[in-house]
Amino acid sequence: MPRIAALLISLAGASWCASSAGENAVVGMERQFFSAWQAKSLEAVEKNVAAEGVSWSEWGIFDKAAQLANQKAANSNCTVGSFEMRDVRVLRVSGDSVMVLYTAHQDALCGGSAAPSPVANSSLWTKRGGRWVNVYRASVVPRKN
Repeated sequence: MPRIAALLISLAGASWCASSAGENAVVGMERQFFSAWQAKSLEAVEKNVAAEGVSWSEWGIFDKAAQLANQKAANSNCTVGSFEMRDVRVLRVSGDSVMVLYTAHQDALCGGSAAPSPVANSSLWTKRGGRWVNVYRASVVPRKN
């Protein structure tokens, strides 16, 4: 509970960003995850996820190695027709960190079944050595009311 409170307090001081070159670059890198999935490539995860990067979903918490394994399985199991990132917002958390929030709409088949769509996503990026890297991603299928 203290960690959640600390996160909420730190985000309370954050602000929504007007588009800038840095934020546009991060959104483009986030889009690369979907493009790589569509192209059946591991490159976006290999290149853009930090060594200690984690991903969270209703299926669990995954380190970078597990993210690569999951992406490899999805590449062999899924066919992505199209995808679109909607309602994209960029939240500046600090001078070198931004959170990208968006809804992914995807037309994809995995194992013969339609992949869920839409999916709500959040993704935390930080700049290290002049380069943006992803340190945290979360995805969840929103409940229908």
